[in-house]
Amino acid sequence: MKIWKHLNILALGLVLTACASSPTNNANPTIVDPSRQFDKATGKLAQNAQNAAAKGKFTEAIRLLKNARNVPGLTPYEDSTLLSMLATYSYELNDIPASINYYEKSIAAGGLKTSEIKLYQSQIFKLHYLHGNKQQAVSAGTQWLNRYGYDDEINQIVIQELFLAEKFKEALPLMEQRMAQSKNLNPSDYILAAYIYQRVQKPEERYRVLDELVRKWPDDKSHWNHKIAALHALNKKQDVLRQYELMYERGLLTTESDIKTLARLRRKNGDEKGAKALMEKEYINGRVSNTEIPAYTAAGQYGLVPVFEIPKQ
Repeated sequence: MKIWKHLNILALGLVLTACASSPTNNANPTIVDPSRQFDKATGKLAQNAQNAAAKGKFTEAIRLLKNARNVPGLTPYEDSTLLSMLATYSYELNDIPASINYYEKSIAAGGLKTSEIKLYQSQIFKLHYLHGNKQQAVSAGTQWLNRYGYDDEINQIVIQELFLAEKFKEALPLMEQRMAQSKNLNPSDYILAAYIYQRVQKPEERYRVLDELVRKWPDDKSHWNHKIAALHALNKKQDVLRQYELMYERGLLTTESDIKTLARLRRKNGDEKGAKALMEKEYINGRVSNTEIPAYTAAGQYGLVPVFEIPKQ
């Protein structure tokens, strides 16, 4: 997971600009928002803190920043910036709870732009997740997504945690958002979406995403098995046979068990001649040990129905 370090660089750049400016130096005038400048004394402490941090002296940097916060008359911008610096340096010391606390205080101080609040709230989410606060991470991540829209990493983590907590109804809208907006979908996303649809009893939607999975990655036998399981749940027997025929045409049915399953399905669907021809052909090819077609049984009639495993993200 990516945790951005030194998020206060832009803000601190404004700090240093404000501190270095002179009322008489107007050769290259710059329009500066007066509400986003540092007092000279506060700015000096902030710069000293940055210098200490640049040398890896994060404890000293934190001490200086705390002193800066004791300067009377801090503006909201000054306080928010100092707090965000404290959050960054606390993270460098692996003090995750303190980092979260400082980011929250930085937002509450009221001196941040909307873009900065968005960034810091995503940091709070990621820090909760890193620290093992899964419930808080889900809450913070869900709030972020509802407020700011889609983010691939936040969406993925929240879905994963809701899935592990078996909160499938809560995971469903986020999963649908991911399927519609992510540019980085892989097979495990489709399988996870299908499983969530299965758990919320939406079999048609489950089949739809698995059909798309097979169309995008047709050379993976396990994808076809997932699709066949979905058809089995919909009781579409003729379609199950069609999937096995397509797998056979693609060279995905290679074991004796697979070939006998196809022969059994042909017989069940009234194609006795085709079932026998298949067994004779594959007997000659050496892929089956005899030409006997196994008796049809209701259980296992579609071959292996895959057991779902949590995809590795």
